Amino acid sequence: MPLPADRLAAAWRDADLTPDAVARLIGDRALSLAASGNRVPALRAARAEDSALAAWVRLLVLGDPVRRDEIDATDDVVAALRDLAIADDDGTNLRPLVTLTPLTRADGRPGWVLSDRAVPGGEPAADHVIGVGPATRTLDAFAVPPEAGERVLDVGTGSGYLAVRAAGRGARVVATDINPRALHLTSIGAALSGVQLDLRRGSLLEPVNGLFDRIVSNPPFVISGTALAYRDGGDGDGLLAQLLRGIGDHLAAGGIAQLLGNWEHHAGEDWRERVGSWVREDLDLWVVQRDVVDPASYVDTWLRDEGSHPGADLDAFERAAGRWLEALAANGVTGIGVGHVTVRRRGDGETGPAWRRLEDAVGPVRYGLAEHVAQVLDSVTSLREGLADDAALLAARLVRAGDVTEVRHHMPGSADPQIIELTQGGGYGRTVRVTTALAAIVGASDGELPLGTLVDAVAALLEVDAGELAAEVLPEIRGLIEAGMLVPA
Repeated sequence: MPLPADRLAAAWRDADLTPDAVARLIGDRALSLAASGNRVPALRAARAEDSALAAWVRLLVLGDPVRRDEIDATDDVVAALRDLAIADDDGTNLRPLVTLTPLTRADGRPGWVLSDRAVPGGEPAADHVIGVGPATRTLDAFAVPPEAGERVLDVGTGSGYLAVRAAGRGARVVATDINPRALHLTSIGAALSGVQLDLRRGSLLEPVNGLFDRIVSNPPFVISGTALAYRDGGDGDGLLAQLLRGIGDHLAAGGIAQLLGNWEHHAGEDWRERVGSWVREDLDLWVVQRDVVDPASYVDTWLRDEGSHPGADLDAFERAAGRWLEALAANGVTGIGVGHVTVRRRGDGETGPAWRRLEDAVGPVRYGLAEHVAQVLDSVTSLREGLADDAALLAARLVRAGDVTEVRHHMPGSADPQIIELTQGGGYGRTVRVTTALAAIVGASDGELPLGTLVDAVAALLEVDAGELAAEVLPEIRGLIEAGMLVPA
């Protein structure tokens, strides 16, 4: 007889309960609104269709009770919902107990993970398992995916979304969490999705040993003094610091760790020095600070996240905000940085100094972020190993990345541009101001000719000394390679 998870998975496959089908049913905008607490547009769309898919979406994605006959389920399927504590059954109606998030595995097969239902207007339980939200999807989008057979560690797995996705690629996945309920729901999600996970309870890296090819973590990063396991790190940004200090001990040669994090800003201290001090000097480190939030806005955002709202109880909200802001001020916090962290251990045989880039990249993330990160890491290795000196770089053939465009700004009536910018269409969407000479070199970089030949040609065109031009542009070209705008052929 099929196990409960197998019976449910078969029913959901029959109903086409997949991300694409859900999006077609209720629309991306309605889904986004539902994730922020406004279910009305999504429920209207789902209730307008008479199908098993629409009923399953109402029940488990949107949290709306349905009649048993609406999902067209057998008694075995209803029993599986009860056995796995996914929904209650009173004989006529089904009431959701958790939230379901459909996903698509790398092989195209469907999968599903579970999380606790949101608590509108109320404070979630300490062991609340948060659903698949923007942070999880951001990490999924920027993490370099594993190859089949590679070892992956998901630190603080939560609902297990990242772990299930990695296992669906054929990776061998260890997933940890300090929250027993998170591990319980992840185990059900793995069974529903037909993947194997090694689940271990414990804080951060404590439950694991050995080396991994990929480490991902969306750790509890909120800088506060509350005790919500799914989001609050406690001790300022100390939890992130602890994780980064130990992560190199678990990276295999060539292994990559990628995390989301929040870090404190202090007056008189460069945030780059603060975050950079947490990672071993022999490891490559790339930190992209996506935003800096002032303490008042930060506190307001996360108090509302936990259900506290001035319109519901103004006195309680103001007391909580006051305590939180006083604690941040006492610790000298002037702002909170939000961003992406990538750590890489060099591969066997790689020499040269470790690479470090800690930067601000504010603005919307573009498409292809994981591919961009992988390409930049490969290019950095090329710079360090084969293009370390100027002569080697001048002998190299470079290719302008396909998403790079040039923008020229002219004063009215002027034939010559006052500003030339190179803009990245994908990745972090950087814009870099360049000189006329550098723009010409980048424009001619199609992999056919060595860089030195292009420098000589542009120098002749501009009637400048080729050696002086090379000395001027080579540092800039290295920066464009590190930014993914130029790629070694």
